[in-house]
Amino acid sequence: MTPRYPAPTDAAGPSAIPHRVAIGDLPPRMQDYLKSAASLFLAKGRATVTDIAADRGVKVPTASEAVAQLARRGLVEHENYGAVELTESGWQVANELLDRHELFVHLFSDILGLPTEQATQEACAVEHAVAGETLEKVAEFVRRHVHRLPAAGAGVGRAEKVAVTGGRGAAAEGEAESGSAKDAEALQRNGGVVLIDEERIFAVLREATSRDAAYVRKVIAKALQLKGLDEEEVAALAQISDSELLGELFAAARQVKEQIYGDRLVLFAPLYISNLCGNECLYCAFRARNKAIRRRALTQDEIRQEVELLIDQGHKRVLLVAGEAYPREGFPYVLKSIETVYSVRRPQGRIRRVNVNIAPLSVDEFKELKAVGIGTYQIFQETYHRPTYTRMHVAGKKRDYDYRITAPDRAMQAGVDDVGIGVLFGLFDWRFEILALLQHIRHLEETYGVGPHTISVPRLEPAVGSDLASHPPYPVSDVDFRKIVAILRLAVPYTGIIMSTRETPNIRRETFALGVSQISAGSRTNPGGYAEDEEFDAAQFQLGDHRSLDEVIRDVAQLGYTPSFCTACYRVGRTGQDFMELAKPGDIKHMCGPNALSTFMEYLLDFATPETREVGEARVAAELAQMSPAERKVAERLIEKVRAGDRDVYV
Repeated sequence: MTPRYPAPTDAAGPSAIPHRVAIGDLPPRMQDYLKSAASLFLAKGRATVTDIAADRGVKVPTASEAVAQLARRGLVEHENYGAVELTESGWQVANELLDRHELFVHLFSDILGLPTEQATQEACAVEHAVAGETLEKVAEFVRRHVHRLPAAGAGVGRAEKVAVTGGRGAAAEGEAESGSAKDAEALQRNGGVVLIDEERIFAVLREATSRDAAYVRKVIAKALQLKGLDEEEVAALAQISDSELLGELFAAARQVKEQIYGDRLVLFAPLYISNLCGNECLYCAFRARNKAIRRRALTQDEIRQEVELLIDQGHKRVLLVAGEAYPREGFPYVLKSIETVYSVRRPQGRIRRVNVNIAPLSVDEFKELKAVGIGTYQIFQETYHRPTYTRMHVAGKKRDYDYRITAPDRAMQAGVDDVGIGVLFGLFDWRFEILALLQHIRHLEETYGVGPHTISVPRLEPAVGSDLASHPPYPVSDVDFRKIVAILRLAVPYTGIIMSTRETPNIRRETFALGVSQISAGSRTNPGGYAEDEEFDAAQFQLGDHRSLDEVIRDVAQLGYTPSFCTACYRVGRTGQDFMELAKPGDIKHMCGPNALSTFMEYLLDFATPETREVGEARVAAELAQMSPAERKVAERLIEKVRAGDRDVYV
């Protein structure tokens, strides 16, 4: 969805979009045709010359000539009798046109009180004549008088009518027209309102630059109490550059990780079932207009084959992933796919838990997702910085910032206890992103009594057909990446942190001690990748760790960690608040430790190479030796059952 009138570009940082045609260089008539093409795509998923002619009220040859002119300017692509597709530059211009149009609709409708139809006609009449400083003054006027628009520097999805204060305080919030039918409709659609206070974040970051070493050490000492950190404290840690303080930060993260999670590392595999997508995300290989990627949606038989291969490798849990478009059957395709995963049986076992990373859903759809037995629903906001989000997501449903950020709300309202969130680091300043992430977490905690089950920390990696992915607008160094993991472990000590195979083996190893609690292994990010091996021209991004599951497990064990395939918490209902009530006093370790060893022993007996089994048996013995007598007794009982032939035993 197209956002409302955006803040000036310079407020959003350097643009990652190539040079484009300026609106002022495009005649009003061409502006209208481009706007029609964009509107049709957003409404129907495609635009043809015939559609554009009908929308403009002209004959097809007239529309065809206009489309040809737009193509010569590099704003659209069109082949005879084919769809009209906007280029990246075309979407940038079209979005600005749509935002400008809606700005004037607000002016005439919400402020001057004209009927909607008349307001739309008046907007069409004047929108081409106002530009530059005058347009900015109109925008600021509307922002002050129509609180459905954000404060300068933000943006709200076109479909959203929810009042947003943009950090202006309770008085401004009270002025919002929250009682209108449109506001209520949007609130019902989104399931909630998540306010990311950008002004506060930037203010806190500025203030943090003056914090001295004594303050930083005070924050680190507080973090060791396992009570989390607030925004000011997190911002202070983000500013650390002194090597001695950095060492103290990392040491604290190791201590907190060990105290809560022990030596366990949970393993899983992503299962990509489709790379079909209706969005235009400039960093992603799956984006709709990317012709460099081979499209594929797996059949249920192909999914079954992928699952068989994963089971035969030793996996017990998968993360089902799909691009944000489905085959003709729509969302039921995802539900059928989950049922297929659970239905597969092999001599060595089955997949015990399916987590999902798919497009935002309605509350009713989330209820259907819960009914088929998912574990965690995972969704990434990608970036919390609205202007950057706008530039990165130029078309498709994902363009609607607010519908995406409220997806965890709708999931929890539908009874999905565990949600996972994350940021794609590299799109905007990582310091801003972790503070915004913290605001999102606090919203979930205050609203539902529990925050996210997991946080993922992917960095932008090369993707076929995306130059931007190879040249991140805000690259994150390896040192800063380690800081991100350590800071998150201290800020939200009881939330799992996931590290994917985007990263190299060395980076993954270094972050295990700093807070990572779950890792993917032996991954493929293209549909059918386990049967046909990795194919970069069908994958979402380039992998950094290409090792097999067995190699990863051997490495993890040699480093002194216990690989775990445990899914017991999902099976017995230790999720959401119930999980946190056990995690915060440290009681969860008494169950997770023995369960980790029993599932690890299953792997060693059924799947491991001789070399890995030798390393693994030594790791099991070492872990048993450091357990308390009571915990060791439970673990030994489970391991004896596994050695005797039992499987899937847990407490």
